[in-house]
Amino acid sequence: MRLGRGSKGWVERWGHLVEEFVSCFAEVADPRRGNARHNLHEMLLIALCAMLCGGEDCSDMELFGQAKEVFLRRFLRLRHGIPSHDTFSRVLRLLDPAAFEACFIRFMRRFAEGLQGVSSSKSAADDGIITWRPGLRCRVVALSRSGSA
Repeated sequence: MRLGRGSKGWVERWGHLVEEFVSCFAEVADPRRGNARHNLHEMLLIALCAMLCGGEDCSDMELFGQAKEVFLRRFLRLRHGIPSHDTFSRVLRLLDPAAFEACFIRFMRRFAEGLQGVSSSKSAADDGIITWRPGLRCRVVALSRSGSA
């Protein structure tokens, strides 16, 4: 059975996953003051999805959000629409890298727990660390446990 936008079951399923995502990243402080237009957790979710789909920078995050906006609105509020690439860049540069890394590792561990039995390969949470490296292009960099790129 295909569940659509108005389906209670569909919203409950995705809403629960968004809540899990938010709980993993709850310790990442929003570096913006009271002038924030876009929800930090919604931005992080869009950024992560864009990177998982092959995005390389903040422009790709914006393009991904625009291309998938109808889908994203099924479980995100997006009160002010999709953030611009400049907004992604500015906010992600200001995040505390250590706090983000700790939250991302927690997220990857929970994600891997959800996949138990689906794949026999080791998870990213066990193999190494994927962390945010603030910079002009907001790249996601895979690091080994030793910390070298």
